[in-house]
Amino acid sequence: MDSEEFEQIPWSALVAEQKTGVDHRAYLAIGVVGIVIALVFGARLFGTSTPQPTPPSAAVPQPPVEIAETTSTTGVVVSEADLMAGAPEVQRVGGDLELIAIAEWFVTDYFTIDGSPETARSVRALLSPVAGTIDLPHEADPAPPVTYVEWARATDSRQVTEGEFSIDVAYRTITDMGEGFARDAVRAVRVTLIVTPGSAGVAGRPIAIAVPELGG
Repeated sequence: MDSEEFEQIPWSALVAEQKTGVDHRAYLAIGVVGIVIALVFGARLFGTSTPQPTPPSAAVPQPPVEIAETTSTTGVVVSEADLMAGAPEVQRVGGDLELIAIAEWFVTDYFTIDGSPETARSVRALLSPVAGTIDLPHEADPAPPVTYVEWARATDSRQVTEGEFSIDVAYRTITDMGEGFARDAVRAVRVTLIVTPGSAGVAGRPIAIAVPELGG
């Protein structure tokens, strides 16, 4: 029987060959990974377009807006000076201003005939208890024409006795003539007031007197 002959290969050569094969595969894997990474970055860098900012559009000038002027439907505003046109220019008479105010107020409401019960109540509220019950023109039957007092001004004030004062008041009325109002002639009355501790009131009906000369 022939003996088998084996060629002896050094172990170091086998180890060197094995290491050489492993190194080639590692390089191949690294190269593949590098290619993949390059492709990914290339796709991100060149494949996706960067959105360009949209230039702002030029502002279009708007035509001016015209605002229509509104016209007020309310009545004409009349100044106090116009309302008091024709009132005599007199200086405030001497005496207690509260008593003068009561006299002018009484004359204004006494000669104002407007059909309102409040006007008659106002007149009675200004009466002194000594006046008792008096008939008012507001309660006349038939009713007088509608009349308003345009102005009333005290022209004289004097003390008659202790607690009794006399105040002269000039006034003008406007009366409803059916087709409009007309100014009446200036008239004058004398109002007597009774003053008691804590109160003051009119003693009775106003008494007609001559219109004083004003502004002379």
